[in-house]
Amino acid sequence: MSITQAIKLGFKQVVQHKRLVLLLYLLTLLLGMLVAYPLKSFLASTLNHSLMVGDMVKGFDYTILNDFMNAYGAGISPILNQSLLIIGVFLVGIVFLMGGILYSFNPSVNKELLAAVSEKTTSQSNAFWGNCAHFFWRLFRLSVYFLFLHGLVLSAFVFLFLSITKGISPREVADDTIIVNTFKYLCPLYLLVAAFFFMWQDYAKIHLVNHQQKWVLKSMGASLFFVLKNGFKTYGLYLVNILFLGLLVLVNYWLSNAFTINTGWHIFFSFLLSQIFIVGRFALKLLNLSSAGFIYRAIKK
Repeated sequence: MSITQAIKLGFKQVVQHKRLVLLLYLLTLLLGMLVAYPLKSFLASTLNHSLMVGDMVKGFDYTILNDFMNAYGAGISPILNQSLLIIGVFLVGIVFLMGGILYSFNPSVNKELLAAVSEKTTSQSNAFWGNCAHFFWRLFRLSVYFLFLHGLVLSAFVFLFLSITKGISPREVADDTIIVNTFKYLCPLYLLVAAFFFMWQDYAKIHLVNHQQKWVLKSMGASLFFVLKNGFKTYGLYLVNILFLGLLVLVNYWLSNAFTINTGWHIFFSFLLSQIFIVGRFALKLLNLSSAGFIYRAIKK
């Protein structure tokens, strides 16, 4: 199977399972409201009719943000702490849903599991939630292991950057441009290396669910061997999906900067645009998993 065929089949499957995109969006919207409501109440009680509001909606301004934090930083700290907690809940929620999502993309390999979850299970909805619960702890452990690996990769590049730039000290380097050039060259390299580890993580999830693997490390080893052996297709497919994400970000950025926010309608349009971007981001995430699943199953046959 070619990369193009995998993308086409993945797109059709995402459209077929568009309720999964809606589910991820509703989870994000619900948790976002838990953050937005206390923040709205705080801003209403502090800024009220302050002229600072008009300056803030125009876009990011470090001076205005610094003035705001100096004046109201103590009050917003609890909201930031709550936001971090909700981000953690969101990430755990995504891990929980992953087993059901991967089941939905390939239910044929889970017939025995479907019967094991519940003898009375007859609906796809029950099967979805049953697989979410069934695979949660294994996928959670897998996520923790890869979080550790991602941290090692990032730490290695940070160490390399600091070593080349002498700790980002202008006094130690011969020319300040060394710092800028080092970042300019290392950043794309880091993204390419990090992309490999994220791709490996996706195939480890697919392998774990498809083979109902109980040993997480075994799934990681098998999936690593798979992506290395079929690097052109697996890594190439992942880069194409990243390209789609980049295009989505560019279009969203262009539309966001195409008008000035100075009326209620502009604020509403900006909010609507952000929601479309979130939905599109989740659709591309599912496209990545679905197309990778087609590549995986085609090669494994």
